[in-house]
Amino acid sequence: MEIRQFMYVSMAAECGSFTKAAEKLFITQPALSSYISKLEEELGVRLFDRSVTPLGLTYAGEKYLAYARDILRQADGLEREIRDISNHLAEHPVTWEIHALYREEAYLGKVEEEFLKMAARGLEWNKKKLLPAL
Repeated sequence: MEIRQFMYVSMAAECGSFTKAAEKLFITQPALSSYISKLEEELGVRLFDRSVTPLGLTYAGEKYLAYARDILRQADGLEREIRDISNHLAEHPVTWEIHALYREEAYLGKVEEEFLKMAARGLEWNKKKLLPAL
């Protein structure tokens, strides 16, 4: 599946017309209609009820549209977040390196702390075993 499929179905549903959707998508109406027909053929179900005006969704179309909108929102959010990270890295590359080092040191600090606790328990165990032998 491609993001374009989700965009095309979403726009057609929103506009209620392949013609209006095609205009907003900057493609021809026959190209959009053909694209959606091929998608429906690939899925094995009709997404749109073409017998009503405005264009209606079938049950399968409603389900597809719900997922399509979620996916489009997530893709948009991901794109924004990556762009923000990219902009932030370009502006403050050292900040990100320090952040990564801090996270690494914090993790290593916890490992060291646990190791020292284990070593201390080991020393106590050794004292208990060795002192009676002396």
